[in-house]
Amino acid sequence: MSAAAMTPRAIAALGALRASGQAAARAERSIASLIDKLSSPVRVGIFGLPGAGKTRLAGSLGGVPLSDMPQPVPTLELSHGVCATRAMLADGSLLEHDGLPDAAMLAQAPVFLGIKAPAPELAGRSLLMVASEAQADDIAAALDWAAPRVDICLWCTRDWSAFEAALWQGAPDRLRNHALLVWTGPGDAPCAEAAEAGFDAVFPVGPGDGASALARLSDHLGGIIDEAATQDILAARLLLQRYGCDIADQEPEPSAEIIAHPATARHASPEARAELARLFQLLRSEADALRQAPEPDDAFLASAEALLETLSQRAGDLDHLEEAWPELPLLFTEARDLALLLRMESGAGQCVDAARLLLQVRQEMEVMLAA
Repeated sequence: MSAAAMTPRAIAALGALRASGQAAARAERSIASLIDKLSSPVRVGIFGLPGAGKTRLAGSLGGVPLSDMPQPVPTLELSHGVCATRAMLADGSLLEHDGLPDAAMLAQAPVFLGIKAPAPELAGRSLLMVASEAQADDIAAALDWAAPRVDICLWCTRDWSAFEAALWQGAPDRLRNHALLVWTGPGDAPCAEAAEAGFDAVFPVGPGDGASALARLSDHLGGIIDEAATQDILAARLLLQRYGCDIADQEPEPSAEIIAHPATARHASPEARAELARLFQLLRSEADALRQAPEPDDAFLASAEALLETLSQRAGDLDHLEEAWPELPLLFTEARDLALLLRMESGAGQCVDAARLLLQVRQEMEVMLAA
């Protein structure tokens, strides 16, 4: 079942657990946090200099016709719902209109538009297109305002000038940590410069790239959204299982355990086995050091999560491993996600579960090495 189909079930199960009064106070905070995450759309911010193609991009990704709006377009947010628009004017007053913004509303020069539309492209996401003048101070202020309102940042550019690079260097870390560069100009995209600036990827969507380029960007965003939802659902299931319940119509799994993945390496190369052996040695040595801690505490949980994060990253960087054991990256990813939730909950019981989790991962790796 997809993450989109599982999300309503997870929200309902978490809500039922909260209503039952069985959860401890700390668990109730985790329940509230997970319900909020699963209920909220992933917020995509669209930034860039005037004329960089932000309006076209927002309209295309949101499935809302924005090309006919008079220029310059104010800052606007697109979200899923019954078609309606709320406009804020410069004096702070609000206007509301059923449907997309009409000429009368736009004639009053709103400074912000909140547009709801039933477009399927907006399911699970919202788009915040941030308008600003071309001055550095104005753009910096816009970035600071938008940072807490955005989960993923798209920076639109036609030429990635030194001016833009300097602006991006000073952008809040929250924006820079999850950012894509959207190349809307002619010619080749500046992939090397984008990587140096810290962008996760570059997507050319210029005049010569066609509709398929926008579709690739939209699919990439969909993948990010689905992965985030999947991790939250895994966290929800672990929490629910602690209280003897689970997401409706799903088989319950033991607490703090990950899905068993049978070893499939029938033709593992010597290089792959050597790589797996090195990862196994890393896990064994680090886990042994953790077990020698005088008294497991929150630092123990943080170290266990960091160890599993390291294993996940290294496994993803080693092609031989994934070819020989395609289930290995998923093994580490699931374990890391469960360790994250254990750290969020904290406590002695969570430390015990984290130790069991490391032991299970070790046993799975031993089976792979022996195959």
